[in-house]
Amino acid sequence: MEQVYPIQEPIINYSDTLFVYKFHEGEIRRHAVTDHTLVYVYSGEMTIINKTKTTKLYAGDCVFLSRNHKVKVSARPYNGIELKSVFLTFTRSFLVRYCHRMDKSLLPSPEKKRMPSIVLLEKDLHIQSLFHALSTFFIAWEKPTRQYMEHKVTEGIEALMAINPRFCVNLFDFMGPWKINISEFMEQNYTENLSVEEMAHFTGRSLATFKRDFKQISDLTPQRWMTRRRLEEAYKLLSEGKTASEIFLQLGFKSLSHFSTAIKRQYGKSPNELLNKVNPPFSLLALHKI
Repeated sequence: MEQVYPIQEPIINYSDTLFVYKFHEGEIRRHAVTDHTLVYVYSGEMTIINKTKTTKLYAGDCVFLSRNHKVKVSARPYNGIELKSVFLTFTRSFLVRYCHRMDKSLLPSPEKKRMPSIVLLEKDLHIQSLFHALSTFFIAWEKPTRQYMEHKVTEGIEALMAINPRFCVNLFDFMGPWKINISEFMEQNYTENLSVEEMAHFTGRSLATFKRDFKQISDLTPQRWMTRRRLEEAYKLLSEGKTASEIFLQLGFKSLSHFSTAIKRQYGKSPNELLNKVNPPFSLLALHKI
């Protein structure tokens, strides 16, 4: 099993917006993407992995990461040069302020779909010039003003909108037409150990609004729903011949014993007894869109 480490504290933090991390060659680091982020590589090779996609970045490459998911990041030298990269984040509070004052005619139509969670951008001079300007500060180990950083974040937002207006759907997902769908969010994140407060925050809702909206989806509590969904997926995987030790971590269970107890409580049989089952039970978790 691969060894994955939590990401370290940044070695550079400018206005809680621009971050530089130290990645050791061969190590895999887990990074929680809590805000929409642009990752730019100046040299070396970076690999970013989420559940379904592996993206490699080299000098001059830039990738957009949507907020509220986890990725694995690894690095190694390329052409004998070590990795140098930066993370530029777009906080929700800044995006709300920007959206409030922007020309709304620039927004795409409400039916536009979100961009994927990870998007490797085509080479773009606006993106290149943005990150080259930022590099002059951390190369000199000088800190730019907050006003300067806000100007650069604005440049980043506008560069993304120019590349593809659909980025607005990701960036402004707190707006009514594009507010994050709770059903889709739960289905995509049921293996993560999230508090109800985090679920509310990640879907752009207050805690009270999230609880109210969730009641339109299920009679279960959000965390009970996630546990039930994990058990459904576990039943399916066990029926396909996967062993408990192979799947308990990927489904978000903290330990093998916790997993085995939950399976026995739900289905009346241990994981070993459920191995090689052919037909999983009828789903109790059909969700209505909201």
